[in-house]
Amino acid sequence: MSDTVIVNTDGIDRLLARVRSLESIDFSPLMEEWRGILETDNQENLGIDGYGIPMIAVTYRPDPKAGSRKPIDFTILTNDNLTSGHYRTLDGPPLSPQGAESRITTKFRTRGQGPTATGDGTWRVLGSWEDFLSVNGFEILTAHADGPDHNPRLPIRDVLHVRPSAVSRARDALIAFVQGLLRRTP
Repeated sequence: MSDTVIVNTDGIDRLLARVRSLESIDFSPLMEEWRGILETDNQENLGIDGYGIPMIAVTYRPDPKAGSRKPIDFTILTNDNLTSGHYRTLDGPPLSPQGAESRITTKFRTRGQGPTATGDGTWRVLGSWEDFLSVNGFEILTAHADGPDHNPRLPIRDVLHVRPSAVSRARDALIAFVQGLLRRTP
């Protein structure tokens, strides 16, 4: 005669149902929140590099003597560049001579991608600067990220990374998103 053992698997069944429900999560709301985090971080951290460190200050501007020898040419050049005389009148931080109106802010774009776009089942947000080019057409931010490797007189001003402040806010948003999912899952 064998003893019958009955095991209550209700708890495991609930856990498995929660795990299965996670397979079809729509992360679009989180991606939109992350886009906002990147855009806000880019606007709020002018003069701060991609590692969260203040960039080396610009030494040639503002120049109190700008315009004293010859009139300043305020013509906007190819790729929205300013003349050197115009730059010398501005007092914004490095890579942001016009403050919030600088190309580092106005040319920044984000987009979210889901599994269909990525092709590998992942979700992600991409941030980049579109058409942030010199008069000659080379990418200004890449040159600044390379610093002396691009030009021996150019200090490194690397913004081509996600700042720690944005990573922290994105992590907080992810935690809140997952907690919200778990509260709604049966």
